Amino acid sequence: MSRNSVGLWVIAFGLALAGALPAGATVRTATYRWAPATGPVAGYLLYASVNGSADEPYLYVRQPNAVIQVDSGDLVVVSVAAYDALGRLGPRSDDSPSLRLCPGDFDGDEVIESTDVNRVRGCINHAATSACAGADMNDDGYVSVSDYVALEVGADACPALPPQAGCAGDMNGDGVISLSDVFAVKSCLGLNPQGDCTFADFDGSGFVSNTDVVLASRAVGTVACSQ
Repeated sequence: MSRNSVGLWVIAFGLALAGALPAGATVRTATYRWAPATGPVAGYLLYASVNGSADEPYLYVRQPNAVIQVDSGDLVVVSVAAYDALGRLGPRSDDSPSLRLCPGDFDGDEVIESTDVNRVRGCINHAATSACAGADMNDDGYVSVSDYVALEVGADACPALPPQAGCAGDMNGDGVISLSDVFAVKSCLGLNPQGDCTFADFDGSGFVSNTDVVLASRAVGTVACSQ
């Protein structure tokens, strides 16, 4: 199998709540498929690089497909190599295009589009599972109107945090979203996210609005940076 003989692509996007993580934190999943390698192939080894780290062996699979799970917002690149019955690895494939898995972005292109909005709207009042998994903007396990109003067509699905160390909604920097953080976000209504209001822009829109207050309220008790 030559390095270019395995075409790699993402075919699905979703979200699964991870019980082993702090409340509110999430693991997002993507399913990859590739063209089967020729020859005496016993299986495939999938390598993954997360947020620019060195790629490492991630998973052995028998069939030409694999599911990866990473924290929400992580940037992922994968590649694969076939192995034979003796465990001998063939050459690695080319790297896949980078993929960042963020809430509301069903196709992994990092942009909120009308198709994404329609999918979230169809999931209102449903649990954030199965086809509605990616619709849970605030990671509370349920799709509500708050998740829908948090969407903005054309907006970046994976907005960068401000340059200072910290997380959106965590106004006091204690690592947890609390009621005091919500009150602090509310005091910044109508302002730009800068100075004391730097972390009040919960939805990354570039402006502190009622949506930020709603999202912060629903995130009370969760670990900061998990939204």
